[in-house]
Amino acid sequence: MARIRIDPGRCRRCGACASTCIAPRRVLEIGEDGEPRVVDESACIECLRCALICPSEAIDIEVSQLSMTALYDGDAARFLERLF
Repeated sequence: MARIRIDPGRCRRCGACASTCIAPRRVLEIGEDGEPRVVDESACIECLRCALICPSEAIDIEVSQLSMTALYDGDAARFLERLF
């Protein structure tokens, strides 16, 4: 299971992290104060989209070894190619 940490000091409150999440159940949501928060860490599919799209690099995700292997074959790799 992923461990998701959001640094409130770096977060710009843009909402990109919550809007890009493709997990079947909601992992992140934007509160009324505009700050993102983790709703259900166990629902995270470890795709890393939220961390990769964050313009201020405010999201840190500790993923399982299986996810690190899948990163090179999956959506995250294609996402990185588009960024660079």
